[in-house]
Order: sequence, then C-alpha cells, then structure tokens
Amino acid sequence: MSRRRIGRSWRVLLGLAAGLVALMALGWAFDAVMVGFPENPATVEQVEAELRAALPIGSTRAAVVDWARKRRGANPPVMNPSSSIFGVKIRDTSRSLMIRGDIRIDFTFGADDRLVDRKVRQLLTGP
Repeated sequence: MSRRRIGRSWRVLLGLAAGLVALMALGWAFDAVMVGFPENPATVEQVEAELRAALPIGSTRAAVVDWARKRRGANPPVMNPSSSIFGVKIRDTSRSLMIRGDIRIDFTFGADDRLVDRKVRQLLTGP
C-alpha cells in the first residue's frame, strides 16, 4: 500500500472512533436528562451491609422501626403489632429508560419481639 492510502485509512479510522465516542456521550446525556438519576441510589448488597451494621439479628422491633423511619427513601413502616413480619420499601434506588428499581426489606420477628430474619430484594417496575 502507498503511504497516501495508509494515511487516509488512519484518518477514516480516527473519524469513526471520534464518532463512536460522540455517540456514546450523547447516549449518556440522553439517559441523564430524559431518565434522570435515582433519588436514593443503593444496591441490595449496600442495603444488606447497612442492615448488618445497624440491625444485627436479635435487634428489637423498636430499633428496626426507628431505622426504617430514619432511612432516607424508605416509606414509613406500617405495622400490625400482632404480625411477626413487616416490610419496608426503599423507593427509586435505580433507574433506566423503562424500569425503576426499588428495594424491599422483609423483617421477621420472633415471639420475644426480636429480629430473627431479614430478606432484602430488588423490585423492578416497568411499563
């Protein structure tokens, strides 16, 4: 190949790479503007770590309710005092073009009103 042809090939390749980078930047900007960012960004793993530190197994029901009331993004817990299970939902933890993610935490209490189990899972809501 001649030098001129090689130089032209590199310019075309560089132009394609620049176009790809610009397209990716536009896609990110579209996602940020049209979809927005989650109000309470968190993953299931982060919430589980937070719960392990703040509410170890054996915590009282009052401590769990207090944590749920103070946790940013968590809906206020609605409890039936006679129920051994209640749930808390942390809203808007992740977002994409068509799906919003929430995190649901189910707390289970024993007969002595102490925490015996908790389950953390992601809920996806879409069209």
